[in-house]
Amino acid sequence: MNLKDDRVKHGYAADWEPEFDVKIIDRTYSVKDGESSLEASAVGRCCSNTQVIELDTSFKTENLESAFIHESLEAIKYILNYDDEQFSHHVLSQVSVAIYMLMKDNPHVFGYKLPGKVMP
Repeated sequence: MNLKDDRVKHGYAADWEPEFDVKIIDRTYSVKDGESSLEASAVGRCCSNTQVIELDTSFKTENLESAFIHESLEAIKYILNYDDEQFSHHVLSQVSVAIYMLMKDNPHVFGYKLPGKVMP
């Protein structure tokens, strides 16, 4: 068993390809491997000024997927001009629509079928 096989066996993201673009509402963000540039305990970060999401690919796949959603929500919050005090029920409804759009517009990231669209 090689190192990659051992990492996959233990749930690490050996097959996570961090170099891709995602459409978030009306903008395109680049997702990059940030393993060498992130703080020690950070799994990811989003810079909406440069439209870049960095993820530390040394973490387990489930951590990366969760961090990807988190950082995408940070981008959505920025694009929609909301701050931490503005997450009312109305705002959460808008965020739900944005999450749906994110998933629908990026079938290469989500490996399952959404209503009305065939995923690979």
